[in-house]
Amino acid sequence: MLKKFLTFIAVVAMAGALGLGFLSLYLDKAIKNGVERLGPKLTGTTVRLAGVAISPLSGRGEITGLTIGNPPGFRTDAAIRIGKLRLAVVPCSLLSDRIEIKRIVINNPEITLEKTLHGSNLDRIMANIQDFTGTAGRAAPAKPGSGRQLIIDDLLITNGTVRLSATVLEGRAVTVPLPTIHLREIGRKSGGASPGEVTREAFAAVAHQVKNAVAASAGGAKKVVTTLGSRAREGVRGFIREVESILPGGKR
Repeated sequence: MLKKFLTFIAVVAMAGALGLGFLSLYLDKAIKNGVERLGPKLTGTTVRLAGVAISPLSGRGEITGLTIGNPPGFRTDAAIRIGKLRLAVVPCSLLSDRIEIKRIVINNPEITLEKTLHGSNLDRIMANIQDFTGTAGRAAPAKPGSGRQLIIDDLLITNGTVRLSATVLEGRAVTVPLPTIHLREIGRKSGGASPGEVTREAFAAVAHQVKNAVAASAGGAKKVVTTLGSRAREGVRGFIREVESILPGGKR
């Protein structure tokens, strides 16, 4: 009798483990497919994920290799690259209509800011997001099956870099640090926000800090001008003009 009971317990445990394994695979695939399907509609660019791994028991996991491309007309291959994104989700919310994310940590993201005669890549992406979410003076398009809402209690972006390109540097990249971005309680007061609304708030914060980083770079260069000779001063001034022209929305 005891042997049969232990066998029953072992079978139940094995079935539970298999069930959790299948659930984990389902969640990971569903999240990856969802991001890669909705992302391009939001940003007007390619959006790719290398992998998703979230535990349905603990709610902890990570998303790797997130790449947001550039809109048509820009030469650089990506606007944002995130090697790894760590998150903690309330487990019981994963299969509900309102997913509660306790914390998201993005470390070492790389953002490329490219300027053309028609504006910057970040300006264009932000305009695409606003257009999709109905905050650019138009009604948001109907999105069947997009009723799932998100709440993010804590979003932290640290140690990021902004890559700039300046003519005076003959095509070489200039990298400046991205200030830390810390957002709290996204969607909490309203009882949940759509993925588009969350993307809009997060991207707006990133674009704002990119502008601050670029402005600080130009400001630092200006302080150097008075310590240099005439030829060097002109070179630095050229760099300043290039950097200021890359500012999202134009010179500030």
